[in-house]
Amino acid sequence: MNCFVFANEPESHDPQSLESVAAFPRALGNHLHDCAQSGPKYQSPKDPAKQGTGRQALLEALPGVHSYTLELSFFCAAQV
Repeated sequence: MNCFVFANEPESHDPQSLESVAAFPRALGNHLHDCAQSGPKYQSPKDPAKQGTGRQALLEALPGVHSYTLELSFFCAAQV
């Protein structure tokens, strides 16, 4: 079982922009111990394969707002 977060890649790659985007996944990882705490996986907003996702639509509708996709695996979730 694992989970991870996709984030839109910030336009600016300076440390402050990257830290701003990574703050939510880090806080989530601190509270959900099954989640990877490696930070978000960034995807380019220009990726045509991701244009239909809610995360991309929010980026277009609300520029400057961070939006994320949380992916969870429920493989073997019934086994405790």
